[in-house]
Amino acid sequence: MTKNRLFQIFGFLIISSLITSTPACKKIVLGCMDPVACNYSDEVTEDNGSCTYPEENFDCTGGCLNDQDGDGVCDENEILGCMDSLACNFDPNATDQISNSCDYDSCLGCTDANAFNYDSSALIDDGSCQSAASLMLNTWSVVAECSGEFIGGLLPTEITITEGANDGDLVLDLGTDIMIYGTIDIDGNITITNQDIGFDMFSITVSGNGILESETSAVINVYFSSLLINDDCVLTLGPR
Repeated sequence: MTKNRLFQIFGFLIISSLITSTPACKKIVLGCMDPVACNYSDEVTEDNGSCTYPEENFDCTGGCLNDQDGDGVCDENEILGCMDSLACNFDPNATDQISNSCDYDSCLGCTDANAFNYDSSALIDDGSCQSAASLMLNTWSVVAECSGEFIGGLLPTEITITEGANDGDLVLDLGTDIMIYGTIDIDGNITITNQDIGFDMFSITVSGNGILESETSAVINVYFSSLLINDDCVLTLGPR
């Protein structure tokens, strides 16, 4: 056997030995190795901290883990309440309607800020709004308390108030064609400017002021004066 042939054989053996004794290179794949993570991959060989997880109560696709009514709101996040925007207790945050929970009565009232009986707590107008002038147009029972006896003895126990020529104008009918003219503003303040009225063949100057206290009560202070008479009377008006 020639030297060249021996050299070839020994060289082949050496190279084969090196190949079989040297380990193969391992492929490294970076990524998420947590099986419960949304981006887990079984091909990853080295975790690089990139794992992502779903929000509480949701799966990795953004769907609810529990959604019994199928409305897209997870059961754990449901808010119970009244969902009718016309109800007094409407809850804009509610996601589930509670049967028979909506209230349509407690917030009824007058919502017109210019009305005398305006209710700031009312949310739904019930058609009850009335102006102070319209409330005064009625027949009232009268309790008169006067500083003197003469005028007090002439005043009736009932007076009828009618509407004057203009909005807010009032005509107080004291009977026997004796009228007192006044005005009332939107807040119920009553004003009686100086004017002369006749009582049994003599004239008396009257003036005064008052207030509509509620839909069923008013108080009017009337001042009667002449050469012989100076009486201050408080007229308390109430239902007949």
